[in-house]
Amino acid sequence: MTKNNKQVKEINEAISQLLAAIEDDDLRGNLEGKAVKLHQLGILKANQGRFDDAIAFYSQCQEVYQTLDDWEGVATILYQIAVIKTNQGEISQAVPLFEEALKIAESIDDLATQGESLYSLGMIKASQGLVTDAIALCEKSLELKDKLADVEGKSKIIQQLAIIKANQGELLPAVQLLKQSLSLKETCNDLSGKANILHYLGVIYAELGDGEAAILSYQESLKIKEKIGDIQGKAATLHQLGDLYQKLDRIEEAIELYQESAQIKEQGNDSESKAATMGMLGQLLVKKGDFKLALTYLHEALEIFEKLQSPNTTTVKQIISEARHLQQAETKQKRKWL
Repeated sequence: MTKNNKQVKEINEAISQLLAAIEDDDLRGNLEGKAVKLHQLGILKANQGRFDDAIAFYSQCQEVYQTLDDWEGVATILYQIAVIKTNQGEISQAVPLFEEALKIAESIDDLATQGESLYSLGMIKASQGLVTDAIALCEKSLELKDKLADVEGKSKIIQQLAIIKANQGELLPAVQLLKQSLSLKETCNDLSGKANILHYLGVIYAELGDGEAAILSYQESLKIKEKIGDIQGKAATLHQLGDLYQKLDRIEEAIELYQESAQIKEQGNDSESKAATMGMLGQLLVKKGDFKLALTYLHEALEIFEKLQSPNTTTVKQIISEARHLQQAETKQKRKWL
């Protein structure tokens, strides 16, 4: 039995045990126990990706919490249903749920649910381009995280504020925020988070034209990702470092990085990202004059983009056409010398 199959079996057994225990709670009139188990069932179903089942269990749990006058429990459940709705892209349904969770949490001084609801609403505002509202909500959430001494929560929010600033073109303030977040990640020994922030710093340093700082950030991120076994994260950083070396006209090094990134991406499921790396690799090999290998990568990228109906299809076709033209011109030139 594979590890994944074993985990699925264990989860299904846990669900069966919880359902049986709820029947026992009903017989004994144990509402508190029933609420806890319904909550656990909602979490398990959400983790399985069975979101309708998760919402059904959460809704039952909410009813029990209301019967018990457990408003902290109600607020938590509303928040969790809102998260599912957000992940399903049902933003118009998620927002009222977040707002209701926030209202209840404020009325009972539940700082944790307030903080998470404010942050989630802030992220929705950011996705809608309402930057001022997004920053205001995130800053309110940050104040609560500070009161709770929630270091991980603070780091997460500061990182998102940095991304919002960077997207607005405020790169230097974004760098300062990322450095704050990085310091917090180091405090709580979050290596994965630290690697991601170093990656973002590399991107921003590159945009600022500070190639040396960008390379150092990417390399440090790569070391951590290698250490923790974040293979796909490593592939993303290798690609970004390849982009940077290309801009710095360090073509041979860029090709090596793209090739390593492409090899890793072959093992993953992100076909669009794989095609992007192969496309970049193909372009550099054309520049180098290795047309045969370049066309191999470009055709593979084209095949993926066509399946995905990506707008990049047209661009890759143009590059292939140019590569063939250059290849033919080189062949003709060689024949003249024979």
